[in-house]
Amino acid sequence: MWCHNDRHCHVAPCVYHSGGGSISPEYQNRTEYLGDKLKNCTLKIKDIRAADSGEYRFRFETKDPRGKWTGQPGVTLSVSELQVKMNSSGVNESVTEGDAVTLTCDTGSCSPTQTQITWFKNGRPIAHTQTLNNKLRFNPVSYGDSGHYSCALRDDRETRSQEFTVDVYCE
Repeated sequence: MWCHNDRHCHVAPCVYHSGGGSISPEYQNRTEYLGDKLKNCTLKIKDIRAADSGEYRFRFETKDPRGKWTGQPGVTLSVSELQVKMNSSGVNESVTEGDAVTLTCDTGSCSPTQTQITWFKNGRPIAHTQTLNNKLRFNPVSYGDSGHYSCALRDDRETRSQEFTVDVYCE
C-alpha cells in the first residue's frame, strides 16, 4: 500500500492498496501501481494537483504479525503550477513598441533545461517557437505582439498556466 503524509502508514484511507483496502476519495481512479511485487514499488499518480505535494511512503505487510515494513524515509513530491512572468526594458513594466520583452514560463522547482515548453497566444499554440530556458523573447516588441500568453509542458497541455496579458502601446 502507499500512503500520503502518514509517517507510519497506519491511517486509512490510503493512496493505493493492492488488497482492496480503503482508498482516499481524492485518489480514486488517479493512482496506478506500476511495480512488479518483487523489488519495484513504483506508484503512478495521474492528474497531479498541488494538494498531492507531500511525503509518500510504501508499506509492505505479510500474514505474519511481525511481517510489516514501512519505507523510511519516504519520497517527497513537490507540485507547483506553471506561471508566466514578464521582464521588460520599458519603464514601470509598461511595454512600448521597440522595447525588449522576455516572457518566462516559471516551472517552480524544475530545471528550465529539463523541461520542454509550448507557448500559447490567445489560447492557440505559437508555431515554430524556439525558446531557451523557457523564455519567449520579443526584441523589438511590436503592437501585434499584444495578447494573452500562457505556457504548458510540451507533452501535457493540461498543465497550462494562467494567461498573462501583454499590452503593447504605440509610441
